[in-house]
Amino acid sequence: MIHIYRKTFYSHYYYSSSIRYAILSFKNQGNVNAMKFLAKICIKDIAEVFEKTESDALAYVPSYDRPHMRDFAFLIAEKLHLPLWHGIIKIKNTKSLCECTDDKERYQTAYDSYQIITNKAPRTTLILDNVITTGATLSVITNLLENNQIHVH
Repeated sequence: MIHIYRKTFYSHYYYSSSIRYAILSFKNQGNVNAMKFLAKICIKDIAEVFEKTESDALAYVPSYDRPHMRDFAFLIAEKLHLPLWHGIIKIKNTKSLCECTDDKERYQTAYDSYQIITNKAPRTTLILDNVITTGATLSVITNLLENNQIHVH
């Protein structure tokens, strides 16, 4: 459990060794085997959180130019028979948050970069992201969803 910007986020794995390698291979190179490996180890944890929260859908943090997170979320949702909500899009091609010098710059870079594109939004949702560093992206997306009456677990 991580507390960031007065919000609580859950991270199930420490970003090191094989997890880090798999995430980078999946995220930067589109490595399907790395994606399947990550999905396999995450499925049980995501299913447990989904059951406890009674969310209506699984959402994901979208990328401006890489469909990998969508593909990963689809794989998770399919294996767990969960509804996948594609209602969030990234509308700005920002610099990578790892290029930012501090938490404030990360938040400002992510701020106003996402939009909800559908009226058929779930009442409650879980958000799936591949890496939580400072929580800026999740905080921005959580605020966007909550400002549109979508409760985030």
